[in-house]
Amino acid sequence: MGEQIEWYRSKVDGWMVGVLWLMPLITIGVLLIFVVTGNYAELPWAVGSCLFVVALYGGLVLSMRYGISSDQLIVRFGLVRVRVPVASISTVEPTSNPISSPALSLDRVSVQYDSKELIISPDEREQFLQTLAERAGLRREGDRLVR
Repeated sequence: MGEQIEWYRSKVDGWMVGVLWLMPLITIGVLLIFVVTGNYAELPWAVGSCLFVVALYGGLVLSMRYGISSDQLIVRFGLVRVRVPVASISTVEPTSNPISSPALSLDRVSVQYDSKELIISPDEREQFLQTLAERAGLRREGDRLVR
Protein backbone atom coordinates (compact mmCIF):
# COMPACT_ATOMS: atom_id res chain seq x y z
CA MET A 1 0.00 0.00 0.00
CA GLY A 2 1.06 3.60 -0.59
CA GLU A 3 2.16 6.07 1.99
CA GLN A 4 -0.51 8.00 3.92
CA ILE A 5 -0.84 11.53 2.53
CA GLU A 6 -3.25 14.02 4.07
CA TRP A 7 -4.68 16.30 1.37
CA TYR A 8 -6.01 19.84 1.77
CA ARG A 9 -7.84 21.93 -0.84
CA SER A 10 -6.92 25.51 -1.59
CA LYS A 11 -9.06 28.14 0.10
CA VAL A 12 -10.93 30.19 -2.52
CA ASP A 13 -11.73 33.89 -2.07
CA GLY A 14 -15.08 35.14 -3.39
CA TRP A 15 -13.46 37.80 -5.58
CA MET A 16 -11.21 35.12 -7.05
CA VAL A 17 -14.28 33.16 -8.16
CA GLY A 18 -15.37 36.24 -10.11
CA VAL A 19 -11.98 36.67 -11.71
CA LEU A 20 -11.80 32.96 -12.57
CA TRP A 21 -15.24 33.02 -14.22
CA LEU A 22 -14.37 36.08 -16.31
CA MET A 23 -12.18 34.33 -18.92
CA PRO A 24 -14.58 31.42 -19.62
CA LEU A 25 -17.50 33.87 -19.91
CA ILE A 26 -15.57 36.06 -22.37
CA THR A 27 -14.58 32.99 -24.39
CA ILE A 28 -18.17 31.70 -24.51
CA GLY A 29 -19.36 35.21 -25.42
CA VAL A 30 -16.99 35.32 -28.40
CA LEU A 31 -18.17 31.86 -29.46
CA LEU A 32 -21.81 33.02 -29.31
CA ILE A 33 -20.99 36.14 -31.33
CA PHE A 34 -19.51 33.97 -34.10
CA VAL A 35 -22.61 31.73 -34.10
CA VAL A 36 -25.12 34.63 -34.06
CA THR A 37 -23.31 36.60 -36.79
CA GLY A 38 -22.90 33.50 -38.96
CA ASN A 39 -19.10 33.74 -38.94
CA TYR A 40 -18.67 29.98 -39.14
CA ALA A 41 -15.17 30.21 -40.62
CA GLU A 42 -13.88 31.37 -37.21
CA LEU A 43 -16.01 28.92 -35.23
CA PRO A 44 -13.31 26.18 -34.95
CA TRP A 45 -10.95 28.74 -33.35
CA ALA A 46 -13.65 29.83 -30.90
CA VAL A 47 -14.54 26.23 -29.98
CA GLY A 48 -10.83 25.43 -29.60
CA SER A 49 -10.41 28.44 -27.31
CA CYS A 50 -13.35 27.32 -25.16
CA LEU A 51 -11.92 23.83 -24.84
CA PHE A 52 -8.49 25.25 -23.98
CA VAL A 53 -9.92 27.47 -21.23
CA VAL A 54 -11.96 24.57 -19.79
CA ALA A 55 -8.89 22.29 -19.82
CA LEU A 56 -6.70 25.00 -18.30
CA TYR A 57 -9.15 25.72 -15.49
CA GLY A 58 -9.94 22.08 -14.90
CA GLY A 59 -6.28 21.17 -14.80
CA LEU A 60 -4.86 24.06 -12.82
CA VAL A 61 -7.61 25.39 -10.64
CA LEU A 62 -9.85 22.45 -9.81
CA SER A 63 -6.93 20.13 -9.10
CA MET A 64 -5.07 22.56 -6.81
CA ARG A 65 -4.35 20.91 -3.48
CA TYR A 66 -1.67 20.41 -0.87
CA GLY A 67 -0.58 17.11 0.63
CA ILE A 68 1.49 16.27 3.67
CA SER A 69 3.21 12.90 3.86
CA SER A 70 5.61 11.71 6.54
CA ASP A 71 8.53 13.36 4.76
CA GLN A 72 7.19 15.78 2.11
CA LEU A 73 4.89 18.73 1.53
CA ILE A 74 3.36 18.17 -1.90
CA VAL A 75 1.74 20.99 -3.88
CA ARG A 76 -0.31 19.91 -6.92
CA PHE A 77 -1.73 22.25 -9.53
CA GLY A 78 -2.32 20.94 -13.03
CA LEU A 79 0.63 18.95 -14.31
CA VAL A 80 2.93 20.65 -11.80
CA ARG A 81 4.01 18.87 -8.63
CA VAL A 82 6.22 20.65 -6.12
CA ARG A 83 7.74 18.41 -3.45
CA VAL A 84 9.36 19.99 -0.42
CA PRO A 85 11.11 17.75 2.10
CA VAL A 86 9.52 18.60 5.46
CA ALA A 87 12.94 18.40 7.12
CA SER A 88 14.05 21.40 5.01
CA ILE A 89 11.17 23.66 6.14
CA SER A 90 12.46 26.38 8.46
CA THR A 91 9.33 28.52 9.02
CA VAL A 92 5.69 28.73 8.03
CA GLU A 93 3.96 32.06 8.60
CA PRO A 94 0.81 33.91 7.53
CA THR A 95 1.04 36.23 4.54
CA SER A 96 -1.27 38.08 2.19
CA ASN A 97 1.43 38.61 -0.43
CA PRO A 98 -0.42 38.74 -3.78
CA ILE A 99 2.52 37.31 -5.74
CA SER A 100 1.55 34.62 -8.23
CA SER A 101 1.47 31.27 -6.49
CA PRO A 102 -0.55 28.05 -6.28
CA ALA A 103 -3.13 29.72 -4.02
CA LEU A 104 -6.70 30.83 -4.75
CA SER A 105 -6.97 33.10 -1.72
CA LEU A 106 -5.01 35.97 -0.20
CA ASP A 107 -5.35 34.20 3.18
CA ARG A 108 -2.02 32.46 2.63
CA VAL A 109 0.91 30.91 4.38
CA SER A 110 4.51 31.33 3.35
CA VAL A 111 6.59 28.16 3.61
CA GLN A 112 10.33 28.90 3.79
CA TYR A 113 12.71 26.06 2.96
CA ASP A 114 16.26 25.79 1.58
CA SER A 115 16.43 29.60 1.01
CA LYS A 116 13.23 29.36 -1.07
CA GLU A 117 9.63 30.39 -0.47
CA LEU A 118 6.40 28.66 -1.43
CA ILE A 119 3.10 30.49 -0.88
CA ILE A 120 -0.08 28.42 -0.52
CA SER A 121 -3.60 28.85 0.87
CA PRO A 122 -4.88 25.68 2.59
CA ASP A 123 -8.62 25.79 3.29
CA GLU A 124 -8.46 23.97 6.64
CA ARG A 125 -5.53 26.08 7.78
CA GLU A 126 -5.40 25.09 11.47
CA GLN A 127 -5.55 21.36 10.71
CA PHE A 128 -2.99 21.82 7.92
CA LEU A 129 -0.57 23.64 10.26
CA GLN A 130 -1.05 21.06 13.01
CA THR A 131 -0.33 18.15 10.65
CA LEU A 132 2.66 19.93 9.09
CA ALA A 133 4.08 20.78 12.54
CA GLU A 134 3.80 17.14 13.64
CA ARG A 135 5.35 15.67 10.51
CA ALA A 136 8.06 18.32 10.06
CA GLY A 137 9.04 18.54 13.73
CA LEU A 138 8.14 22.24 13.87
CA ARG A 139 6.81 24.07 16.92
CA ARG A 140 4.01 26.59 17.11
CA GLU A 141 4.73 30.25 17.96
CA GLY A 142 1.40 32.05 17.67
CA ASP A 143 0.35 31.89 14.01
CA ARG A 144 3.81 30.67 12.92
CA LEU A 145 5.60 27.35 12.76
CA VAL A 146 9.35 27.45 13.42
CA ARG A 147 12.15 24.92 13.57
